[in-house]
Amino acid sequence: MIGKVAVPQLMDGIEVDDEEVELRRAIGCLLFCLESRTACIVARATDNLGIAG
Repeated sequence: MIGKVAVPQLMDGIEVDDEEVELRRAIGCLLFCLESRTACIVARATDNLGIAG
């Protein structure tokens, strides 16, 4: 059991599979990274165009 993380529980008390938790965490991180990168690209593009943003 070394390396196991605490499994969060759903509202009805059913435990979530470890793999599902890791998958959701990875997807969340990926989406966050994509949003951050998009915001950075937009900010850089507007800055290059001289648009106040």
